Amino acid sequence: MKKSNANTEFSFFEKKQILKQTNLFSETLDSVLDDIVNILYVKNYAAGDTIFYKGNIGNSMYIIYSGEVRIHEDDHTFAILKKGNIFGELSLFDPEPRSATATVLQNCLVFMVTQKDFYEIASKQPAVMKGILTILARRLRSQNRHIINLKGQVSWMFSKFHDIY
Repeated sequence: MKKSNANTEFSFFEKKQILKQTNLFSETLDSVLDDIVNILYVKNYAAGDTIFYKGNIGNSMYIIYSGEVRIHEDDHTFAILKKGNIFGELSLFDPEPRSATATVLQNCLVFMVTQKDFYEIASKQPAVMKGILTILARRLRSQNRHIINLKGQVSWMFSKFHDIY
């Protein structure tokens, strides 16, 4: 697995521009982005690498700059994530075991933010916390819609089963 922790791969300005292109940070003030850029770690992963496994204790969030990452549990895929997507954000709030595995599908460059660094920034810059909470709320709403859809499909299947037998 090829990884790099060097923060010198991108200039300060380049990192800031990349952050502005993500949903999470697109409306964040420049002064807040300045603080966030200073806590980013750059990591490279090759296709086939595992960034983290389900069950690992989480303590960091990832922002995809390039490549693709599959979030999954065994053969079940929850999401295929690409440039600008964020994953692992739950671990910023709760250092519980990871709920899924993150596997690189295409060579990937990500920015990593650790829980410790995130808390330091969030305590000074509440806008950062608001952005993360917005992402979490959107994902929760999406999961709720998915559950409602599944409930409807299961009800339909039971009614067909009942009609047959």
